[in-house]
Amino acid sequence: MNIGVSVLNPQCNCMPRQRLGELLAGKVCLLGDLDRQWTLPRGTPQDVRDAVRADVETYGRFGGGLIARGEIAGDVPLKNIEAMYEEMNR
Repeated sequence: MNIGVSVLNPQCNCMPRQRLGELLAGKVCLLGDLDRQWTLPRGTPQDVRDAVRADVETYGRFGGGLIARGEIAGDVPLKNIEAMYEEMNR
């Protein structure tokens, strides 16, 4: 389905957040990707909230934007899933 939005998936965890923000924030819409190797499965709910908040603060700007997402596998605790969705909805 085409909804008229162009989105870039720059593999956010492969580049420093600050540098990626300097290059792209406010210019293009980014497809976010919370750290699925450490933060989601092994971090605390507060770590997850902090990661979501950092992405929103860095990339979520007019003229660009952020599609926040996190990949959930069987090793992600329910409390971290809840924290991710609560913070994304906030």
